[in-house]
Amino acid sequence: MSSRRYVHFEWADWAVAVDLPSASATPAAVLSTAIAKYNQRLSSGPKGKKSQSLELRDCALVTLTGALVKGLPGPGSDVFVIADDIDALVSLKGTSTTEMATRDALLDALSRHPADVRLLSRLGVLWSTAGRYDRAVDAFSKANSASSSGSQFTSQLAEAMARQAREWEQTHARAQDGGSTGDLAQLHQAIVKLLQDNGARNGDRDKVLLARSLVKLGFEAQANGLYAQLLGMDRPNSSPDQQIATSHYEAVLDYAEMVLVRGQVDQALAILLRLVTRDIKHDGVGRLLAALLESNPATMVPMLEDGVLTSAPAVGLIANLAKQHGALEAHLLLLQRQAALVEGRIDEAMVLLALLHAYELVGRPEEGLVKAKAILEKFGSLQIAGVSCRQVLDLWTHEDAAVPQPLGPSDEERLAEGELTVLSSWMTIAKLLFVAGHVDAARRVAKLLFAIREGRDLHLTSIRNEQAYLANIHTLLEVPTRLVPSEAERKALKPIYVLGDSHTLSLAWRAIGTDSVGIPVLVTGLKCWHLRAASDFYPKAQLHRLAATKIPRGATVLVVLGEIDCREGILDAVAKCRYDSIDEGQRATVAVYVAKLLELKKAHGWATVHVHPVNPVLPETRALIRTFNAILKAAVGTSAGQLHWIDMPMADLVDVEKDVLKPQFVLDGTHLNPSYIDVLEQKLL
Repeated sequence: MSSRRYVHFEWADWAVAVDLPSASATPAAVLSTAIAKYNQRLSSGPKGKKSQSLELRDCALVTLTGALVKGLPGPGSDVFVIADDIDALVSLKGTSTTEMATRDALLDALSRHPADVRLLSRLGVLWSTAGRYDRAVDAFSKANSASSSGSQFTSQLAEAMARQAREWEQTHARAQDGGSTGDLAQLHQAIVKLLQDNGARNGDRDKVLLARSLVKLGFEAQANGLYAQLLGMDRPNSSPDQQIATSHYEAVLDYAEMVLVRGQVDQALAILLRLVTRDIKHDGVGRLLAALLESNPATMVPMLEDGVLTSAPAVGLIANLAKQHGALEAHLLLLQRQAALVEGRIDEAMVLLALLHAYELVGRPEEGLVKAKAILEKFGSLQIAGVSCRQVLDLWTHEDAAVPQPLGPSDEERLAEGELTVLSSWMTIAKLLFVAGHVDAARRVAKLLFAIREGRDLHLTSIRNEQAYLANIHTLLEVPTRLVPSEAERKALKPIYVLGDSHTLSLAWRAIGTDSVGIPVLVTGLKCWHLRAASDFYPKAQLHRLAATKIPRGATVLVVLGEIDCREGILDAVAKCRYDSIDEGQRATVAVYVAKLLELKKAHGWATVHVHPVNPVLPETRALIRTFNAILKAAVGTSAGQLHWIDMPMADLVDVEKDVLKPQFVLDGTHLNPSYIDVLEQKLL
């Protein structure tokens, strides 16, 4: 087979592959060919603006040597992937900016060499990494069929099939819809046949996959024989601890799940904790441990403390693991345990930040504020930027307290990580005060912390998220428009529960119409994509918790969501080949979003659910938001009146000719000024 050369050209979130006809092709010729292909496809690209067409003079000339050459100007995603032969092409390691490039180059090469097993295998790895397991199975199947032995890629094929089955099980188990069990059984049958035919060539990982499928099909005796080998149960004088320490990780995980099914909870918990010490980042262990803890947090967490979790750092690690997989109550209980282990030491002030976030996640901000008061009193003399915990507490609890003057930033002195943590906990106090409706107290504290924030570049530190919320809340509270700070005044108005991400705060505690007020139900960092059935990520768990505890039956709900998906989520997913196009990604995301809203409305008996368009504040995302909102509007329109679309065209908020936000709606560059309620209420009421 003759060697060929391929160039991959990626620019502005789009990519083309170019075949080099000869080794003597000049850089200018290659670039010209790539640019011509790019401009030809531009009309169907993500932005569709012909004004963005490239010309040769826009590009720097690069040499055609090496596997990866950077040399183009632009927004940071410009890259050439140059493969002098197929060996170089299949060895390329995709990243978030080159995975599309690799995909296009592989597909281009396969159009000429459809039976090349190296290309097929590399494509299978790409699809598997992207979570496109059906395509991965297809690629590995073709590679296996084309290989000389007929079984060279059996392990990769079995892995892809097993992941496909696992995804199916997770999706339908969480959606509680059952799915088509016949299709799942056929998939497990195919795995069993594939690996049994592979016989002695099976490695330990293959045996784990075979055993799992045998269990799913009801052949437990055969599966148990494989697990006995993998777990070393057939080794003489081998203790259970030795078996766990030396056996195949996945086999031990399966064993833990089996003993859990048998009701041996303490044994399963002990095994999972040992596995965590071997690999705390393993998703399967984290998922199972979190589910076990959350099944009965009041019982399970004390079991962990019984001689197992005796150090604060260990408790903190397990607490974070529980959080990542949506075990929010267990997360809080573990953090309370961690705080108790460091009580009276300065570390207690450091744990406060995690505790405040945990109380926010479970929807109990008032309890978090009680804990915060106690910590501020205990460590009253502790200072950050010349401001003490006692001064923050006085400002919070006394309307007439003097506002301290913080020390300004120094070029020579930067806040240490511990100081940042304490400052971040103060910022989170301001956030919880605002979300809980203590508007005046939030304003006082936020004003002080905003002064500390100025000039310190905190957006470049570990507390960038907390400082961003602090800045947003401070800026919002400087706008008096429609603000209803008094709880007594709010009780006289009808509540509209504003559910969603940080964009809910522009409507928080503001009068809407003449007789309603926005009540924020904030889920920090929530994306529509988090709501898919297979997800157990903590923002989704928080959404379900707040929907059940903060919004009463018969309520009017206004949902504001999707901006983060449009800003980063969908583009990132397309770049990683999760979707073939931005349009596909947007439609999949909208489908997840709308399905979840219908589910919540039915489950909780909400009277009305208004769906807010994604806010077009950031100019970089307006093109995506325009198409996303159009797709979302159409999907809401098919809900048979269960959902109500707020028909607020982009032109209501944006000067379309200048492509800038209208000045009265400008706030902080990310969120809308509350004055936009003048437009919203006309569409809403």
